[in-house]
Amino acid sequence: MKTLKYICTALIILLLGACDENETMLYNTEFNALNFKLETGYTKLDSLYVNFMFLPNGATTEKVKVKVKLMGMPVETDRYYKISEVQDESSAEANVHYTALHEKYLFPAGETEAYFELEVKRDESMRENTYRLMLQFVENEDFKSGIESEQSFIINITDNLLVPPPFWEANYLHYKAGPYHWKKCKKYIEIAGVDNPDWHPEPYAAGDVYVKEARIWFEENPTFDEEGNRLYFENR
Repeated sequence: MKTLKYICTALIILLLGACDENETMLYNTEFNALNFKLETGYTKLDSLYVNFMFLPNGATTEKVKVKVKLMGMPVETDRYYKISEVQDESSAEANVHYTALHEKYLFPAGETEAYFELEVKRDESMRENTYRLMLQFVENEDFKSGIESEQSFIINITDNLLVPPPFWEANYLHYKAGPYHWKKCKKYIEIAGVDNPDWHPEPYAAGDVYVKEARIWFEENPTFDEEGNRLYFENR
């Protein structure tokens, strides 16, 4: 019983400490910080995905926009924030896979949110690789560190289907189509008219029709992986 009592006491202390910290951040009018807000509908994200296979063949760049939300009070003067790469968590190279970061970025006067923009670049090596870029806020004279889980985010940049795009699992194709292979994904994209990595069928029930059509196609058109194994659009 004493052990349980000590554990409960420790938890209460930790919770009170967390509340004090949050209250300081939320209600101290002199505290100013920024947080990244990555959301798709009601879903909160920690990463973005850019696949040039979903863009026109001639596209060499794509612009990524991420909402930056103020924690604190708006002011009547422009402020600036700083962003840096997390080198240990990134494989993407500046000026090859993305445009180099600026020294600082504008957060306009009177605003509570703005958008950070970054241009990612198409590169030949992306046909066989996926590059990862982690970006994070850096404290400066205008902004402190905000909510820990919203201080960084990841961009995955590629030009191939070697790993499943987000729509694959979002539409439960990892259950319906059997083991993933890029040839399966490519054919499904053609059949369903998939036009972006986060695609969903409209209406939703049409997804089952596309799965059926893909199964029939692979039955009628023998297709093989790199080791000579036949591919089927279902679990076998």
